[in-house]
Amino acid sequence: MIDDTGGKVVGTATFLGKVNPESRGDQRLYRVHPPLEGHDYIVVSALGDNAPPLDPAGNSIFFLAGLVGRLLGKELDYGKRGMETFIFPSLDTGKVVDWGELPGSFQGRADHAEALRRAGYVEEGTL
Repeated sequence: MIDDTGGKVVGTATFLGKVNPESRGDQRLYRVHPPLEGHDYIVVSALGDNAPPLDPAGNSIFFLAGLVGRLLGKELDYGKRGMETFIFPSLDTGKVVDWGELPGSFQGRADHAEALRRAGYVEEGTL
C-alpha cells in the first residue's frame, strides 16, 4: 500500500524506541500527532535483506509459508517478498494491535523515515 501525501507534512512523529526484538524486522515505536487514522501510537517495521532467518537453513517465514502453500496446491510464493516497510497501529508499549497496514506502508526498501514521510509525518528533530 502506498499513500503518498505528495510530500505534504501533516504532523510529527516522536521516536520512542525500538520494540519487539523477537521480530524479524527493525520495529520502532512512534507517537504521532495528529493521530494516524485514530492511532496515537504506531510501529514502523522495516524488513531488509539483513533480517535474521527463522530457521537454521536460513529460510524466512515467507519462504516456509510458500512451501506450505505449494504442498496444499495453492499458488503462493512468499519467498520473494523482499524489502518492505510497514506501519501498524500499536499500544504505547509497542504491541501491535492490528496487522492491517496503515497509510505510508510500502515495499521495495527498508526505510522508516520514508514510511513516515509517505504517511505525512516528519520525525521530530528532522524538520
